[in-house]
Amino acid sequence: FGGCTSLVNAPEIPSSVTDLGNTFGGCRSLVNAPVIPSSVTNMERTFHDCTSLVNAPVIPSSVTTMYGTFSGCISLVNAPVIPSSVTTMNYTFDGCTSLVNAPVIPSSVTSMSYTFYGCTNLTGIVKINSSKVSNATYIFTNTTKSITVQVPSGSTTYTTINNLTTSNGKPSNVTLTTY
Repeated sequence: FGGCTSLVNAPEIPSSVTDLGNTFGGCRSLVNAPVIPSSVTNMERTFHDCTSLVNAPVIPSSVTTMYGTFSGCISLVNAPVIPSSVTTMNYTFDGCTSLVNAPVIPSSVTSMSYTFYGCTNLTGIVKINSSKVSNATYIFTNTTKSITVQVPSGSTTYTTINNLTTSNGKPSNVTLTTY
């Protein structure tokens, strides 16, 4: 359905589907996401540039890849709960300018570059439970509101994010704390 700019309601996804990569990309009129079957493992760029999508669907615990899943969803207000099966979150919410609250990032995540890039309304606490994020480049670049990032103390995640500078991911509006 990629590029179906007039699609408003997604069709039912069969329970045997495992890969939803790029399925609804560019469906600018899509308002209602489908129920995601528990068989799905890949949601890479599934809803990218669905500019009318306000609410994310429930993400099943089978999903491991959320690379760019909601990238460019400028109307997305509510982020989904991220299941503990997800390891890759690069570009997941990139450009989601209406997103206010970040989901809790599970301990399974290892890569988060560009995850919240350009989320200009993101504010409050971003809790990253993973102690092993090794890639967080540009994670908060082009955010503008006050953000407090909570990460496990002494973790790779802390070191990774603490070593970022304004130019590659940790702008001055971001405060890093540990727990």
